[in-house]
Amino acid sequence: AGAGRRGGVMTKPPFQGFAGALRHASSRINMAAKWAAAGFLCLMVLFVTIQIVARYVLSDAPAWTEEAARYAMTWSALLAATCAFHDRVDPVLVTVSASSPRRMQTLSRLARFVCVAIFAGPMLYYSIGMVARSSLRDTESLGVNLACITVIVPIFASILLFHAVAQLFAETPEEGGR
Repeated sequence: AGAGRRGGVMTKPPFQGFAGALRHASSRINMAAKWAAAGFLCLMVLFVTIQIVARYVLSDAPAWTEEAARYAMTWSALLAATCAFHDRVDPVLVTVSASSPRRMQTLSRLARFVCVAIFAGPMLYYSIGMVARSSLRDTESLGVNLACITVIVPIFASILLFHAVAQLFAETPEEGGR
């Protein structure tokens, strides 16, 4: 509908190149988030295993393993949630397929974007202050600056918003990540 000829060469419809670049970047970010989420999940299992062995075999569990497992779980869960959103396996109220009318697909993408913006926008805005405040404290048993832990919240919100923008410009639901 928006394609034309320029100098005998077919031109792309407006935003197709931009949308393709967004989808590509979104896919790359998603792949990195999947690997990081899996890594943090493995760390969590390792820390819990150390905790169990130390508690029941050595009768003396180090306090830092519980805290480290909790932080690894938080990072893993939030990164995995962005992957679920990207891959469209997150819970939805209404499913719109590629066979649905084009207008319905467009309204679905717009509604999805607005909902994510309402959720993640304020989270991103306020989490910057949260990270700044938490930088004044250290974790209890690990002694790590708490900002290193809480920085996952703005990372989570940023990735979610980026995926939402990429999906907004997608032509069909499948192109957004399915």
